[in-house]
Amino acid sequence: MAAPIDPEHRAGVAPHPDAERTRPVSPTPLPHPHPAKKPRDLRLDFFRGIAMFIIYIAHMPGNPWTLWIPARFGFSDATEIFVFCSGMASAIAFGAVFLHHGWWMGAARTAFRVWQVYWCHILLFIVVAAMISWFDRLSGDHFYSERLYIRPFLEDPGTGLIHLLTLSYVPNYFDILPMYLVILAMMPFVVGAYRLNRWLAVALVAGMWLVANLGYASLPAEWLSDRTWFFNPFGWQLIFFLGFAFMRGWIEPPPVRADLAALAVAVLVINVVVGSRFGYQNFETIWNLRDAIWPIIEGNAKTDQGSSAPPTSWRSPISPGSRRALAAGGSSPTAGGAASCWSSAGSASSRWRCS
Repeated sequence: MAAPIDPEHRAGVAPHPDAERTRPVSPTPLPHPHPAKKPRDLRLDFFRGIAMFIIYIAHMPGNPWTLWIPARFGFSDATEIFVFCSGMASAIAFGAVFLHHGWWMGAARTAFRVWQVYWCHILLFIVVAAMISWFDRLSGDHFYSERLYIRPFLEDPGTGLIHLLTLSYVPNYFDILPMYLVILAMMPFVVGAYRLNRWLAVALVAGMWLVANLGYASLPAEWLSDRTWFFNPFGWQLIFFLGFAFMRGWIEPPPVRADLAALAVAVLVINVVVGSRFGYQNFETIWNLRDAIWPIIEGNAKTDQGSSAPPTSWRSPISPGSRRALAAGGSSPTAGGAASCWSSAGSASSRWRCS
């Protein structure tokens, strides 16, 4: 008699939420058939591509299209889309390994991917640093190297190499891959926790997010100041593992119902009113509400000059739009947004970046 086909391999049927949790944490491969490879889900590629396009638009200086990216109309933007879809993609790439070949094999596969992403980050920095040095020579100033904040590395490459290789030096705009590899390194522990008890996995993910948002978990980004990673992986992992859990079948997708659709529309309308310039620039009450909730959601970060600024020590996955002073200029430090803004005053360590 042929072996029964695992439910996960039936077309269009997600595995039962308890299926993976009840698998033994064992390096011994479980016997299973080898079904035909499923066709690639182009919807995931589509939304990741849309997110990358929005990020590209938002990073172009002086681009009026940045006024129309999702960050200007709500509490989130393309970064949330991209991180969520990355969690879903990781579930596709690594979930079946954990399920069919055991925890140890899944952890080994994940570790190999972390190793690849790490060296991609190092090589990318070296290539970009060489390009920026060349641009500075052509222009006769340090505009580009200061813009990306790689001057400390060029002026002290010995110290810079040590911190670069230990990921304790993460220049501006180089923070995506470090965040991703740290979250990937968390994946075997979350999968293992889920196999023991689903609520243990929930507690692990939610606990890390809470600790990060309270300011107790962050990673250093340079050796010249107390600046930390712009994208705190201990906070952003919440969105990543939400996407992972949906794709693995740990969380059932919400049903298509009229009341839920109405609720989604209501949330969208509230986001537009509170988070977009069409609302807060026209209603003083909304200004006051934004000023009141800003310290709660974004924290109380200060620049060296003592003025309020978006936090450099951590970044919450969910945050409101811009402060009133920034909104007037068209830039907003929404978490997950990709448009960047800079403080021109003060030393390099007092600069902050927002998006």
